[in-house]
Amino acid sequence: MKKLFLASFITSLLLLSACGGGDPVVYMSGFSMDEDLFTANFWQDEVVTNLLPADVTMATSIFADSNFAYIAGINGASGDPRACYWMSDGTIKTLSDEESVAMGIYVEGSNIYVVGVNAGKAGYWMNGTFKALNNGTDAIALSIYVK
Repeated sequence: MKKLFLASFITSLLLLSACGGGDPVVYMSGFSMDEDLFTANFWQDEVVTNLLPADVTMATSIFADSNFAYIAGINGASGDPRACYWMSDGTIKTLSDEESVAMGIYVEGSNIYVVGVNAGKAGYWMNGTFKALNNGTDAIALSIYVK
């Protein structure tokens, strides 16, 4: 009986340690300002990473999974704001050629969902394809969750 208890106890400890029973990792998104210049950032705990291109970007939302982050935001390098998202490795994906804003992001498996406004229409992108939710009058989508 003692051996069974000891084996169960050790198995429980191993499962708890494998489940990451330690401190959580905190991810945040945002931007830094210098004069009229904006640079998108994300933080993993207290460590900040600036996202490129610098001086014309803003991060609005973040989704993290298994130490990899996806950051929604705005890239203004072309002059007008363009919805985009970054991956924590620095890769940027622009979602529209029209004036647009990405406000939220959710990742499930290989599918990347980004919510916001594209050419005045509230909606979401799934893997880069936009789905409008209205006819473009007085609406904005801010957050997304997929179940």
